[in-house]
Amino acid sequence: MESEPQSNVNQPQTQQGEEDESFRIRVPQNGHLSLAGLDLEQMPSEYGVKYGSHIKRLDLSHNKISAIQNIALFTALEDLVLDNNQLVSEQHFPNLPSVTTLWVNNNKIADIKAFLDAVCPAFSHLTYLSTLKNSACPHPLTGGNEDDYRRYRLYVLSRLPSLNFLDSAPCTPEEIAEAKRRGQFCLPSRPAPLQRPAAALPQVASHGVSEEDLRSHEEREVHFGMLRQTYRGTQSEGNKYISNDFL
Repeated sequence: MESEPQSNVNQPQTQQGEEDESFRIRVPQNGHLSLAGLDLEQMPSEYGVKYGSHIKRLDLSHNKISAIQNIALFTALEDLVLDNNQLVSEQHFPNLPSVTTLWVNNNKIADIKAFLDAVCPAFSHLTYLSTLKNSACPHPLTGGNEDDYRRYRLYVLSRLPSLNFLDSAPCTPEEIAEAKRRGQFCLPSRPAPLQRPAAALPQVASHGVSEEDLRSHEEREVHFGMLRQTYRGTQSEGNKYISNDFL
């Protein structure tokens, strides 16, 4: 007897070893639904319709999701894992007060204020948030500044006072008290991108620009090298206060 061809998606088995033939999708186990690494661009709606009411942990990591959709029916959800996607700052999360853990590591979140504007009303009982490896999070382990990251934590805690753990460290009572007092004023600033003026092109005659004009322009504008300069001592503003007795 020939066996049936397998689906393109590696489908987990239920506890009884049966596959879900009606949807050809991954079947949750013990309240945990993993859709990690499937190159999804959005959450398929079938999962919420069929399993949403009893899923407690949803793993959508390692996909291509930029905006979260179709999770409103996961009314029992506690843990939402969205690591390694393409999430942007502006989101529209549904109201899911049961969610206590949110992981959004390694995404494209650049504006923490805009992101928290969506998170705070949707996940009002959040206790664990991890935002590492986003440009909005200046963590020292990923090249950020310690002072900037401290202010970042205070700002996030001022918006989410229910947090017990943020990124890689627990939230201390002292930190929570300080965030309550001044965290709203600690929003990390985002410098505007540097705008460099374009190099002036040669004057265009009525007949156009010749290849020789363009070549000479490129040669003038693009030069890399080293300048050798002898230090005479007179360039330093501080040297005029040094007498000959100290030389």
